[in-house]
Amino acid sequence: MRIVLVGDAQSPNTHSVLSLFARAGHEVHLVSLHRASVPVPGVSTWFLSPQRLLPKWRYLLKAVASRHLIGRLAPDVIVAYRLTGNGLLAMMAGSFPLVAIPTGTDVLGLDRRTLALRAVVRMVLARADAVICWAPHMARAVVSLAPGRRFADFPDSTAGRHHCDPAPTLPPAPATRSDGVVPLLVQPRGVDRERFPPRAFPRTGIAATTVVSTRRLKRSYRHDLLIRGLARLPEGRPWRLVLAGEGSDEGRLRELAVDCGVAERVTFLGSVAPELVAEVLAGGAIYASLIDHDGVSASLLEAMSVGLYPVVGDSDAAAFWIRGGSNGRLIASDDPSEVAAAFAAAFDDPESLAGAVEANWRLVMERADARVNGQRIVEFVEGVAERWPTPARRPGARVVPERNSPLRPI
Repeated sequence: MRIVLVGDAQSPNTHSVLSLFARAGHEVHLVSLHRASVPVPGVSTWFLSPQRLLPKWRYLLKAVASRHLIGRLAPDVIVAYRLTGNGLLAMMAGSFPLVAIPTGTDVLGLDRRTLALRAVVRMVLARADAVICWAPHMARAVVSLAPGRRFADFPDSTAGRHHCDPAPTLPPAPATRSDGVVPLLVQPRGVDRERFPPRAFPRTGIAATTVVSTRRLKRSYRHDLLIRGLARLPEGRPWRLVLAGEGSDEGRLRELAVDCGVAERVTFLGSVAPELVAEVLAGGAIYASLIDHDGVSASLLEAMSVGLYPVVGDSDAAAFWIRGGSNGRLIASDDPSEVAAAFAAAFDDPESLAGAVEANWRLVMERADARVNGQRIVEFVEGVAERWPTPARRPGARVVPERNSPLRPI
């Protein structure tokens, strides 16, 4: 099967989705608005721009080139990973079956985004033949944004926040695209347990009092609240914070650490190579991310797989995995004193931490194994292509770049 994924070539999340289809033996093409230097094994990548970052207002200028390229690729199915720029290009590509995969920022808190972006998200959901969501709270947002469509296999919207249960069995899919039923798969990608194997717990030495965050240094991740909270811990209590990530907020956070008198306790690692993230996590005992809204955090699952105790913001995304006081702590407050109290309680109860870590190891094994979850995602996309074949598909067709075309695969 030939799959075209329209997504950001710079994003590790895009790479993980592409790898699912490539490992399944499909012919996979990535069409990206942004240029990146690292190819994905087994994937042909086509760049619509020589720039690493393209302003959103210029996305539409690439619509003709994108439609022409995807038409020549003649895929069995198009996957749009992100509903804004990527979803718009995928929607305008023609009559190919379209699977939409929203991220958290696509569908959560959309009322805080521009009218144009809201309109694009709704248009893409109105056109999509199927939708994949990483968690139930994202699926509920999708349904609310497409009130005129009927979605199959969607969990009860009145259910509680904790949905970490086995993936439900899909009902029979509609036979045609005209009957108005949209298959909706609620399935987290999961974590590669071979790359993030369990490490011995409890940690010893300095690792036992080390807090690790592997989120980007952006203001929305609220690293400032994390630093202020840890700075409120008693003077004689040992602790260290490791921030593994880069971002526009780094300068401000460095200044904050100095102002709080804890600069020597906060380590900024910058961007960490994917193959080294597990080692960074293994150097700590507690994972922290205080963002108050999210899709499904791959960073949280990686930390749980390695064996860190999660102290995270009280969002629907975190509550999908964490039951406060059982296998981690959920923080709903913006008060640094309460953040400090949560970390102090975690440091002071190593037995509870050890029990929570073991529970999270089992949870990841049973519900978040990337190989198992990835197979479900691949089968779902295969089913969409099989049920709604496109007449534009030419069996055995090969894509040959046109002479002097700026579009070249890597």
